[in-house]
Amino acid sequence: MAGPYNKEREEHRGAFTKEKHLMTESTDGGTLTLRSEYITLAHAVKAVGLAGTGGQAKYLVREGHMTVNGETALQPGRKLRAGDRFGAVGGAEWTILS
Repeated sequence: MAGPYNKEREEHRGAFTKEKHLMTESTDGGTLTLRSEYITLAHAVKAVGLAGTGGQAKYLVREGHMTVNGETALQPGRKLRAGDRFGAVGGAEWTILS
């Protein structure tokens, strides 16, 4: 049974859009376009296909497998805004667009 309606959570679900090429080639990097002010790192990791679930995305971040702007990031809730870059350590990188 679902909990009470949470407007902030509903808005956060629609916080991003994927460009067409990301849907088929997420390992090559690219861009992620925001629909709101920010997206969390864990949501971005899941959105580009680096993780299959939110739990996996959080695990990858907490274990030090992800970078933001070239530095290792350990906080899944870190807010990414337009201009930020994120990706896997030693792997492809995505740029956040507004």
